[in-house]
Amino acid sequence: MTSIRSDGTKMKANASLAANRTYDVIRQEVEKMLREAEATDREEDVRPRAPWG
Repeated sequence: MTSIRSDGTKMKANASLAANRTYDVIRQEVEKMLREAEATDREEDVRPRAPWG
């Protein structure tokens, strides 16, 4: 374990290398989220709207 100091507070850190993600992995996750949001938006566009909303 490594000690990390931030604003004078001492904390223990033990980050898993398997939990770290590369830029490409993060980019792929964001692209997936955007595709899902676009699909949801298209689905909502074809649903009939309530007369009060």
